Amino acid sequence: MSIHSKTFKGIKVSAGIAIGKAVVISHTFKDVVLRRINPDEVEAEKNRFISAIRLITEQTDRLLAGMTPKELKKIGPHINVQKMLLSDLRFAEDVLNIISSELVSSEVAVTRSLDRYLKQLSSKEKSSLNARSMDIKSIEFLLLRILSGKIRDVSILSEEFILVTHDITPTELYYYSKQRMIGLITESGGRNSHASIVARSLNIPAVAGIPGITQAINTADKVILDGIGGIVIVHPNQKQIAEYSQKRTSFCLLIESQQVNRQTEFLSRDDIRVSVLANIDFPEEVDIAKSLGADGIGLLRTEFYFIERPRTPSEEEQFKSYDYIAEKFYPKEVTIRTLDVGGEKIPGFISHQKEENPALGVRAIRFCLKNKNLFLSQIKAILRASYRGNVRILIPMISKMEEIIETRRLIEEAKQILTDENKRFDPNIKVGIMLEIPSIIFIMEDVAKHIDFFSLGTNDLIQFIMAADRGNIELFDSASSLSPPIIRVLYTIIEKARSLNKPIYVCGEMAAEEEDIVVLLGMGYRHLSMSPINIPIFMNIIKDIDIKKAEGLVKKIISYENDSDIIREVERFLSEKDNII
Repeated sequence: MSIHSKTFKGIKVSAGIAIGKAVVISHTFKDVVLRRINPDEVEAEKNRFISAIRLITEQTDRLLAGMTPKELKKIGPHINVQKMLLSDLRFAEDVLNIISSELVSSEVAVTRSLDRYLKQLSSKEKSSLNARSMDIKSIEFLLLRILSGKIRDVSILSEEFILVTHDITPTELYYYSKQRMIGLITESGGRNSHASIVARSLNIPAVAGIPGITQAINTADKVILDGIGGIVIVHPNQKQIAEYSQKRTSFCLLIESQQVNRQTEFLSRDDIRVSVLANIDFPEEVDIAKSLGADGIGLLRTEFYFIERPRTPSEEEQFKSYDYIAEKFYPKEVTIRTLDVGGEKIPGFISHQKEENPALGVRAIRFCLKNKNLFLSQIKAILRASYRGNVRILIPMISKMEEIIETRRLIEEAKQILTDENKRFDPNIKVGIMLEIPSIIFIMEDVAKHIDFFSLGTNDLIQFIMAADRGNIELFDSASSLSPPIIRVLYTIIEKARSLNKPIYVCGEMAAEEEDIVVLLGMGYRHLSMSPINIPIFMNIIKDIDIKKAEGLVKKIISYENDSDIIREVERFLSEKDNII
């Protein structure tokens, strides 16, 4: 009996393609069985928990000791987050107290302790979307797997495998990467979890966020993992295997070619140059962005300096990190976005009331202007890193003129403080804003008097215009980037930017999707910023695009009334050329 292939769509976490057999770790411990203990069993149960902590710590130390200096620099900090959580005395004491006071097993105590902590997070934010809560759940699963004896030793496997699991810690991921693991599929997690960042650092293709995937796949099942498209195919047929084998070969050759040749100019078929920059979240991503020929950093997100910390990062700590990146890319530009937290993600050291609608609440610049000391410290750190002249400041979620005026005032205040402290900085540093809230589009002419550049955040802009969460599979069609309202808004924005003589950059997901790239280039966008690993893919796409013809495509679709007609026209345009990927 033939088995039909089945395709799943998830979150693109780490680019690349893997084809192989699955190894499934399916135990999620969603329902830990309540096991009570007798008073005379308390000490033994406490020792069992302490032994589990000690075992993980020893394993982690051995892994760190066996890393190369390069691995230690890239991956070590994320594994150390796990160590930090496990060595938190408050956590250990809480678990031990629960064991003795409630007379329950270590598994129950661990779950209750961490659930209590996660509830504290969720009172401030949507914890399921927060990287820290993902890390905490990963620690819980690791502890429970050890306590229950369900750790799977994959070192005995004689062939390469794709790991399928509910969640994974950075330590586990690093261990499995040394045991012939070629890909990772998880039910939970997201692009910004520590495990996801480690996967990218190790160049392991990964797809996350596929609920139920550990039940849909069995160990030894043949699987295709497409980390470029966020696709997983179970029981692929021969045609699919042949197709993705070719894609895998082409992708590897593409990466290798770009790293060897270090192409510094991205030219269309009709020799029009496009600036290609990198979006990064962590300093560890700088080397890969540079090796793939990025024209600079179009977006350095700074949330990771704040979210994972028990205290406010100092100005000096921030400065050293920003300065490291600015030096690495000098003389190319590095655009540093100020803190974009609030709503779904709040630093643990900030007290914040739960909001009914956090996506439209105290976020980004609103949050920063309510926490001016924290904001001023970050501005000073960015200014200090700008002394070479290649750093720019980017302000997110601007919705009205008053926010720009107040931000500019704080920047001038920071400059004066640094002058008084005799610290060097670029006095002419450029300041830009994110175009992601629709209101700002209507006052671009006024805003332009106070800024140096615009950066188009297509992800949030599309969500706000269409009132549709792009992460909601049920609303996927409602959040299309190729719908008439979005096409016309993007065209309006580029026309206004041109008339105002202000450069505009695109740094959302649209900058990395083939259909969107054609439309953006046809409209006149010439500065695109994307995940580093997508740069070679973009290079391969743009060399086949005739931008003059793409301009004709845009003139045609700008008057179309529905999504399907636009999509059909763009697909027809793309079918007239051959792409490697």
